[in-house]
Amino acid sequence: MSSKLSPPRHASSVPFPATILYPTLLSFSLLLLALTLTRSPVSLFTAHPTSMVLFASLAIAAVRGMQVAAPGDRRRSSADTHANLMVTAVLCGYAGVCVIYYLKESGGQPHATTWHGTLGYLVLTVYTLSTLSGYTMHIFGSRLMRPKELKTAWTVHRATGYFLTVWGLLATLVLALQSDFVSKAIAAWTGGDARAFGSLEWAVWSVLVGHVVVIVGGVVVLSKLD
Repeated sequence: MSSKLSPPRHASSVPFPATILYPTLLSFSLLLLALTLTRSPVSLFTAHPTSMVLFASLAIAAVRGMQVAAPGDRRRSSADTHANLMVTAVLCGYAGVCVIYYLKESGGQPHATTWHGTLGYLVLTVYTLSTLSGYTMHIFGSRLMRPKELKTAWTVHRATGYFLTVWGLLATLVLALQSDFVSKAIAAWTGGDARAFGSLEWAVWSVLVGHVVVIVGGVVVLSKLD
C-alpha cells in the first residue's frame, strides 16, 4: 500500500487474471444471494445477506487491487482505492450484522449460536482492527515508524488480510450455506424430491468450491510475504 515498500510483483504472478477473477466473484456473489433469498420475500432480512455479500466482494476486490499495483504514483492511487474499499466493505459488514442482531433481538432469539454466526462476528472484528491499522499506516506510517519497521508492519498486514480473506470471509460465507434456511431454499427448487435435492446440493457445492479456488488464486500472492 505504500510506495516506500519494495516494488510489487507484476500481475503475471497472480494465477488468475482480472478477466477471470472479477466475473467469478460476480457469479459467486449472485449464487450466494440466489441461495439465501430465493424463498424469502423482500424484507429487512434481505439486507443481511446482501450486505454481507457486498462486504466479502468489496474486501476481495480491495485485496486483489494491491496484488497488481504498479510502482510510483499508480501504486499510491491503488493504495488509496484499497483503503477506501476496505472501509466501505467493513461498513457493509456492520450493516449486515446490525440487521441480523436486530431481527434476533426483536424475535427473542439467542445470538451467535452457530459456527457461521460466531465466525462472522470474529471475522468482522479482526477485519475492523486490520482496516484501522492499515489505514493509519497508509496515512501516517512513514511518520510513525522507521522504513524497516514499516515494511514489517505491512507484511503482517498482508498476511492478516490473506488469512481473513481465505479462511475468514470465504469460510463464513460457505458456513452460511449449511444453514436450514439455505437447505429449505434448495428443497424449494427441487419440489421436495429427495434425489433431486441431493443432486442439486452436490452441484451447488461443486460450483462454489470451483469459485473459491479461483478467488483464492486471484488474490493470494505468497511471494509478497517475503
